[in-house]
Amino acid sequence: MLRNLSRHILLAVVVVVASYVLGRVTQRWKPDFIALSEERSKYAQAGKGPVEIAVAWRINDYNGSFLDGAELAAEVIKQRGGILGRPVKLRFFGSRSSVAARDIAQSTHIPVVIGHETSGEAIPASITYQKAGLLFIAPTATHPDLTAHDFNMVFRSVPDDRDMIHALAREGGLQGVNRMAVLCVRSAYGNSLRMRMEQYAGDNGIMVVGALSYSPLRADFREISYNLRGKSVDAVFVGDSTPRAAYLIKQLREQNIQIPVLGCDGLDDYAGIAKIVGNKATNTYVVSVYHPPETGVVARTEISRYEKTFLDAYLKKTKTSPDVYAAVAYDAIMLYAQVVEKANTTDPVVVASMLKYGGSWNSLRGLCSFDEYGNLVEKKLVIKEWSKDGFRAVKSKGEVK
Repeated sequence: MLRNLSRHILLAVVVVVASYVLGRVTQRWKPDFIALSEERSKYAQAGKGPVEIAVAWRINDYNGSFLDGAELAAEVIKQRGGILGRPVKLRFFGSRSSVAARDIAQSTHIPVVIGHETSGEAIPASITYQKAGLLFIAPTATHPDLTAHDFNMVFRSVPDDRDMIHALAREGGLQGVNRMAVLCVRSAYGNSLRMRMEQYAGDNGIMVVGALSYSPLRADFREISYNLRGKSVDAVFVGDSTPRAAYLIKQLREQNIQIPVLGCDGLDDYAGIAKIVGNKATNTYVVSVYHPPETGVVARTEISRYEKTFLDAYLKKTKTSPDVYAAVAYDAIMLYAQVVEKANTTDPVVVASMLKYGGSWNSLRGLCSFDEYGNLVEKKLVIKEWSKDGFRAVKSKGEVK
């Protein structure tokens, strides 16, 4: 009962903070959301002009492949004749989320938004999109509260933090761990992971010996690593994202802390880990929403036609294998295209209803569908381990219950 109460309190705080942020953003912007929504629907029903897809993404040193995946999806759709016979036009918004959300909401020719990397960006932006009648598909924001507001226009196209922790336990990352340290950044993402990991530990007899949250502005972790060195722990859980999490792992290894480091999708960044940590990242395990199949005849014949199209086109376009950022961007845009074709309209309200109730959809993880809250029903994840050649899948994909 106390846990449920705590969750309701946390959700209330998130909603209040998100509303406050939205209010600050719109102090000088006084939108008529009803008019924006009606104009957007009217334009969509006319069925003329290109299908404009907003891609809200702030590029850093490690996540630029998201745009490669988005552009690839647009190219594949173009080769197939567009969406409903209309060309696709990607519109990129790289400013901070509050500004991007405002600009997108005012563009009534845009029926859908793909993006916003973090939950801290996606949750406040989702309020604007819901009010403005925009379909919002979040391919990387994993905080459960994104879909906890009973919004009908907000979807998450990847599993959430709860599923990540359950997968880490089910697929072996937490098996045999009796004592662990939990190190998480103070952010919507880090706080969510810390709460869920500590709850899992308490429910399953794992003693959390060291629990620490740190500022997102922190750049040096030597003191944390030094203090952890003397503790008897079987594993360290890091609830953070690269590049910051990579520096933490690097400094843990420099203190000769060689026990397993466990993380979720925030650590699923080959380029960041390779550049900052390198081979010292050995014995690091992450939960991932996607991992390309190993090369070889057997693996290549086991993939779907949908996935083969993606892999072949991405290799031709970039001469490299796709990472998870490219995969989730491609999946989200191809998902939208499938649903619009079946709905026979780009009207956001109709498309949102079709996405929830219209059946299963192709994805790189196999067929997927959504519940009434906008969450994935099929929650397929994979555990990766860092090796000298980068991440490799150590467990086959399995549905998380």
